[in-house]
Amino acid sequence: MFSFFRNNFPPKIGFWVGLLVLFITQLIPATAEFSVEQKRMLAITLLMAIWWMTEALPLGITALLPLILYPLFGIMKSSAVAPHYMDHLVFLFLGGFLIAIALQEWQLHRRFALFILSVLGINHRNIVLAFMFVSASLSMWISNTATAIMMLPIAVAVIRQMEEKLENHSLFASVILLGIAYSCSIGGIATLIGTPPNIIFSGIFQKFFPENPTISFVHWMTYMLPLSLILFFVIWGYLSFIILRKRDLPQLQSREYFRNQYKALGDLSVPQKRVLGIFLSTAVLWIFRSDIQTGFATIPGWPRIFNLQNQIQDSTIAIGMAVLLFIVQVSQNSGKRGLLQLKNLFEVPWDILLLFGGGFALASGIQETGLGAVLGQQLEFLGQLPSWLMLFLLTLTITFLTELTSNTAVATTILPVAAALSIQLGTDPMLIMLPVTIASSCAFMLPVATPPNAIIFGSRYVPISRMVTIGFALNLLVAVCISVYFYFLLA
Repeated sequence: MFSFFRNNFPPKIGFWVGLLVLFITQLIPATAEFSVEQKRMLAITLLMAIWWMTEALPLGITALLPLILYPLFGIMKSSAVAPHYMDHLVFLFLGGFLIAIALQEWQLHRRFALFILSVLGINHRNIVLAFMFVSASLSMWISNTATAIMMLPIAVAVIRQMEEKLENHSLFASVILLGIAYSCSIGGIATLIGTPPNIIFSGIFQKFFPENPTISFVHWMTYMLPLSLILFFVIWGYLSFIILRKRDLPQLQSREYFRNQYKALGDLSVPQKRVLGIFLSTAVLWIFRSDIQTGFATIPGWPRIFNLQNQIQDSTIAIGMAVLLFIVQVSQNSGKRGLLQLKNLFEVPWDILLLFGGGFALASGIQETGLGAVLGQQLEFLGQLPSWLMLFLLTLTITFLTELTSNTAVATTILPVAAALSIQLGTDPMLIMLPVTIASSCAFMLPVATPPNAIIFGSRYVPISRMVTIGFALNLLVAVCISVYFYFLLA
């Protein structure tokens, strides 16, 4: 019997630890406040978290567990679980990956990379800073998912171009890509439209405190832009000076070398011009999809002009442009062909799409069973603690909770509890609600925590063990920054 299990199950301790936790959680007695269904959902959540963090099974396979365990545990039918794997954001990923594949197919990513390196040269920390700055700036105005999709192929091209010895698991390569993922999340907190939890906060705040002034775009930026900048430089400093040490920095070619390489590419070919046109059109359509509020005026999004404001999503644009890549024809020696062909579909990281679908399914189970609300109610004891300690523990709890479910789900579930808690304590509601909102966008450990994390993980340059290790420390560091910032600002 022992040899059967040894030969048929992965020889990783994480596999058995996950099963042990699943079993032990089932022994917790159910109560009126903690139902059997919620207990079972907690067990599945812990099992998936452990297997994801330890890679006991391939990540995409672990992501499929809700399709099996939800029906077996009486949580949800498979027919109700399956649609989460076809969520519109999964198609946003798919479209984005196909656009990135087109950039690589026609060597445009190499042009981007050589141009960046010819400008920045061999300063490693400047390269990380440049990618982080662009990612954060874009994420202030468009979705962090779309930003990460646009930045990924350019970053991978830079990594490949710098030197061959930057292998898939190079620490420097991981730092560049993680910097992009984290900056997408940090940039999103700076504006009211940057990420969904910000909008959710605005709605819930107005509902619970209608007598308070409405949170305007400018009001939000007054609070959040300084915090966003603080977190940006804290993360850049941590990645560039703590994680990256001199011994880890690869020797790069001179700036002049990259300039000569860029000149040697010559003019853009016809296929390159067409792919570049589609890529830039995608970026423009994403940027101007929603109304842009400047604080003084509102720039209407293009769907509003065509009376489609409730119909068009980022995924609509991504898939539309991806299909266009198969439609647009170019001439080759053998005749006409599309910018992309059927063979390119096999280059899509399908396991990452499954991973993200599994994250959606997990978030849905937590919400449907009421487990999220139960966890949120456990935060009420924080009101008995000193303000600074309450803020830190609240922020840290939300940060780690977001690792296992979407930030939108966390904000939707926890913000009403935070509003009620502030009323009960008689404190400024913004002192409690704003840290919850910001912390829900600051999860850095797991690929399923945020869309940028999943996209970057799909590059294969960031081992999950490295993402967990770096992300765990950043979760703690960012929780300190957020709690200290709001304590001195609002307490």
